[in-house]
Amino acid sequence: MRNRKQNWKRMNYADEDLGYLTYYYSSRQSNIPTRAVDRIGDNKRDPNLETRTYGVFTDCNCRGRKNVVRDGRKYLFFMTNFKNVRQVTGYYEIGWFHNVHCSISTKTVALKASRVHFVGSGIRFVGKPQRTIRHNDISDDEIRIFGPPRGCCRLDHKSVSKLLESLNGKEDISGHYVREIKKLETENLKDSGKYRYPSSHREETFRVKDIGAYLV
Repeated sequence: MRNRKQNWKRMNYADEDLGYLTYYYSSRQSNIPTRAVDRIGDNKRDPNLETRTYGVFTDCNCRGRKNVVRDGRKYLFFMTNFKNVRQVTGYYEIGWFHNVHCSISTKTVALKASRVHFVGSGIRFVGKPQRTIRHNDISDDEIRIFGPPRGCCRLDHKSVSKLLESLNGKEDISGHYVREIKKLETENLKDSGKYRYPSSHREETFRVKDIGAYLV
């Protein structure tokens, strides 16, 4: 099946619900861990909740995105360091993918969610750095390690199940994230006099109709 409007290909999932964890920079000004639209010199554009995509407008984690599609991983989880607390804040249930260019590896894929779920207070990492996350490390509010040093790792079906159980037990405030993104964009526009994303000279917000220009 394909998304006809922009010709997205539907994900082919593995037999078990697998996942992938990736890191994003969160805003220091916001009261929720939305992406760092306000990061000076590098205004963050992913995770792009307003279009429910990841990797359309940036070169974030090109190799990881390709691996997600190759392995049929259904869930993309997001972690950040918000107010000095490393935490998992939400996830995409990945519905589709599409080829895009990437300056790092020439060609990769962008991901599009069929469902998103982001929370106000995430699942905190506590303990020592570790490359992998095991399901028995995960409780409702804590992951009993410090998390992977580079903030990215593959997740097996047991870990995915525990993360989903914990996050789905918290209120989805994805709409609040999007409103906060718009607020930060407006502040950038006021400060720069022209751009919502000064580091990439982007004047407009991100809209679904913009996506097609980035697909290959």
